[in-house]
Amino acid sequence: MEAYLRGHATGSQDAFREAFHPQARVWGMRNGALVQMTAEEYIGRAPGTPAPDEAQRRRWIDSIEVVGDTAVAKITLDYPGVRFTDYMTLARIDGRWLIVHKQFQAEPKPVAT
Repeated sequence: MEAYLRGHATGSQDAFREAFHPQARVWGMRNGALVQMTAEEYIGRAPGTPAPDEAQRRRWIDSIEVVGDTAVAKITLDYPGVRFTDYMTLARIDGRWLIVHKQFQAEPKPVAT
């Protein structure tokens, strides 16, 4: 999960590739619509640099539950205009934990006036 969080902080596609299994899928709800993509499509959205408002962004691991070589993690990405709640399913493959599925909910936050 550290590589996933690092990918968000830095915009690094390499960090995301370290976190995701190549065949992973991403599903979620944003603005009332279902979003679906491959891991590579998700990774391709990373700009390679930190977001301009990175200093105002916070992210953390809420929980991780491990059973053998499988795990479920809940992550929060708290950004100025939106809060994402991510549920990750992970598998330990050849000794490495990889995200095999990401399910997210995006909740818009009120704009500060």
